Amino acid sequence: MNEIFWSDGFITGVKLIDEQHFSFISALLQLYQYDDKVLLSKLYELQNQIYDELKAHFSYEETLMRQHQYFGFYSHKMEHERFLNKFYKYFNSVAFHSPSEAKEFLKSMFHWFQNHLVINDLKLTDYLHSINKNENKI
Repeated sequence: MNEIFWSDGFITGVKLIDEQHFSFISALLQLYQYDDKVLLSKLYELQNQIYDELKAHFSYEETLMRQHQYFGFYSHKMEHERFLNKFYKYFNSVAFHSPSEAKEFLKSMFHWFQNHLVINDLKLTDYLHSINKNENKI
């Protein structure tokens, strides 16, 4: 079994969030499956795209939180900021010396996603569903 994978358990029921989560996991999985000879160059090639997609995703979630006066907005936003800062700093200060280091980094990103989804995103989307039971606004 792959150490990076998509699971239906990641589905929140908020279409755009689910699409963005799927895109992120797909990018990690694609990178993880590259041959060791091309992994490092592909990782550096795609780092800005992944960073930009993460920023857009986090911005979308934060917009939803503000629009719906989500009680966990500040802590959720701080999680996003910490992750983006770590991602950015890691790529700008650390050179991967081997494909195995790069794969460990990709796995750590995936594990962060899993934890963040369970601890933060599912609470957010449950809240959004609860306030929009009779409306299909999200």
